[in-house]
Formats: sequence, structure tokens, C-alpha cells
Amino acid sequence: MRDRGPSPTCLNCGTPLDGAYCSRCGQRALAAYPALREVVSEAWEELSGYDGRFLRTFRTLLARPGTLTIDTLEGRRARYIPPVRLYLVASVVYFLCAAAIPNLRTPPPATMPRSDVNITIDASGRSNLTPGERERALAGLERAPWWAKAILQPVVLDPVGFQQRFLATLPRVLFTLVPVFATIVALFHRGRPFTQHLIFALHLHTTVFMVLAVRELSQLAASLAVLRVFELGAAVIIAAYTLLAFRRVYRESWPRVLLKGLGVAVVYCLAGVAALFATTVWAAMRA
Repeated sequence: MRDRGPSPTCLNCGTPLDGAYCSRCGQRALAAYPALREVVSEAWEELSGYDGRFLRTFRTLLARPGTLTIDTLEGRRARYIPPVRLYLVASVVYFLCAAAIPNLRTPPPATMPRSDVNITIDASGRSNLTPGERERALAGLERAPWWAKAILQPVVLDPVGFQQRFLATLPRVLFTLVPVFATIVALFHRGRPFTQHLIFALHLHTTVFMVLAVRELSQLAASLAVLRVFELGAAVIIAAYTLLAFRRVYRESWPRVLLKGLGVAVVYCLAGVAALFATTVWAAMRA
């Protein structure tokens, strides 16, 4: 039978322990050969901040725009979940909600070039094309420019595969857009360390993911009217939260906050459209 009691010294480096963590290497003070319950408990604490950090972090993030960024920058970090982990948790929650909840939205049809065929891809990746319409669409693509044919032909031939590749790539693209947003903010707020803009961007995108997750959950009501109300509410909340966060973190007057916020929004929207187009092209070309 192995000794299940805690070791008086760190099992990693041998330093005498005086607390829950080793003062030399930082390893948690755990017994050797931990039981399954201890492994699961440690994993839960690391992922969720079971010691209160999880609730404290999200309460501060959502209730007081910009405060979490200021606390992190000024060194009050131990009480909160790190920004990158916070972003990852929020993005996972959003994408799980988006994948698990039936989509009430009907995507607008797209007209294939050089033809009168309209194509619609539903949430499962199936298209509305009949075999005859598919043949007409492919025939029209033969007369289209080479780049249009290269992008659209895989969508017509394999809409399910195209959507799977697109959705698999989207989280990584959105994560890449976080430093892009930070760079755009830096262009409008010169003279500040880039780290400040990056942490601000992580916290802001985390909030956006949480708001959008609630919007996705509203589809459980199975009502387009309810969904439209939540979509409008999400847009208002995100806009108001962003302006309040800019105001608190960058400490500028409201006219400057509004003007710079508008400039950041326009440039970031252009960057987002370019990123989504690039993702679409990549998903099509990987067929």
C-alpha cells in the first residue's frame, strides 16, 4: 500500500513545502500516485478556477467594462483567470452552443455566375440544388472566370465538406483576428504598449463570445421573433460595452471615444470581411 499522505517536500524538486505550491518550481503540493478523484479535481480547478476566480473573473468582466483589463495591467492578476484562457473558455462555450442548437436563420440564396440557379446551404451543409440544377450550375461555372470556378465548384459538388472545412477553420481565424484588432486599436491609441491593446482585445472578444452565446441560446424558444429581439439586444450590448470599456481603459473624453471607436469598428469590419473571404477560399481550395 502506497503512502497517500502529502509529502513534506516538493515531489518535483525536493524543496520543503510551506503552502499549497512549491516556492521554487511552482508545482502544486499533491500526494504521489494521486487517485482519480484528485486528478479530476485538479483538472477542474485548473480549467474553471474553482477557488472563486472563475465567477470573480466573469463578474468583473461583464459587470464593469474595462476593469478586468486595468486590474490585469496593474498586476492584480492572481484573483482572475488569465486572458488567453478566458478567451478560450468563452469561444468554446459559444461554438458549442452554435453547433448544438438548431439554427432558425434561413441563409439568403446565392445566384451562381453565368446561370439563373440559386443555391442555399442549410445548417447541416445540404444544398437546395436538384441534380438538374447542379448540372446547370456547373455548366455556368465553365464560362465563369477561373478564380470563381475554383472557389464555387467545390461548394456545388460537396457542400457538406465545404461547410465542415469552413467551420473547422473559423475558430482559428477568429483567434488570429484578436491581435489584428489589437493592432488596429494601437493605430488609434499611439504611445501605449502593445500588450495593453492585446489584453484589452482578449477581454473584449471574450465578452462578445459570451453575449453571442446567449443569443444562440435564445433559439431554444423556437421563435424567430424572440431571436430577432435577442439579436438586436446583443448588438446594442456589444456596442455599449465596447464604448464603456474604451472609455475606462484609455481614459479619453466621450467625443474621442466615439470617433476612435467608429474608426476602429470600420477598419476591423474590413479586416473581418477579408478574413472570412480568405477562409471561404481556403475551405473551397482544400476540396
